[in-house]
Amino acid sequence: MWANIKPISERNNRRGFTIVELLIVIVVIGILAAITIVAYNGVQQRARNSATSAAAKAYYSIFLQYVTQNSQLPPSQGSNTNWCLAHPVNQCVNAAGSVNWSRDTTVLEPALQTITPTLPVPAITSATATTVDPNMGYIPFRGGTASPTLDGNNSAFLIYILEGTTSCPVGPIASGVWPNFSSTPPASGNTYTNNGLSVCWIPLPSK
Repeated sequence: MWANIKPISERNNRRGFTIVELLIVIVVIGILAAITIVAYNGVQQRARNSATSAAAKAYYSIFLQYVTQNSQLPPSQGSNTNWCLAHPVNQCVNAAGSVNWSRDTTVLEPALQTITPTLPVPAITSATATTVDPNMGYIPFRGGTASPTLDGNNSAFLIYILEGTTSCPVGPIASGVWPNFSSTPPASGNTYTNNGLSVCWIPLPSK
């Protein structure tokens, strides 16, 4: 019974962790923390993209319903203006951008609210406020050579932006040539990428 009990002096000589062992533990904890942060950021980005895609799908449906009921696109304060949809311009697009974006709460949004009282809002992050494209926007048909030609059609269209280089899940997705388009044909399912963002364009029927 007493044979397995070690003397007090022997127990006191038991060594602690060495510096090398402590450093290894710290490095392992750091690696695990980094992996966790990256995974969390990826989940957050996917969640924002899902919210924005859901808003784009909802807007596409709203515009189609409006055209079906009224045989025309919804009116706006001006046909030569790019409109942010249901969120402030400073959250829709970089205020220093070369494209003039506005918000129409007088004509356009009330027209859309005849279809649904509450307009959808995309996920808003600073990463999606680029200098040329809105987080969620609408450009009415303008006509003439200044208008973008998408898939061979000079038409009104919706724009939505997703974080990262990814496919555009809501469509029909447009492809074409315009000053803001790359001269290289877009990848399948993408309109084009800009500063690590995927800019997606949806042509709208006029009637």
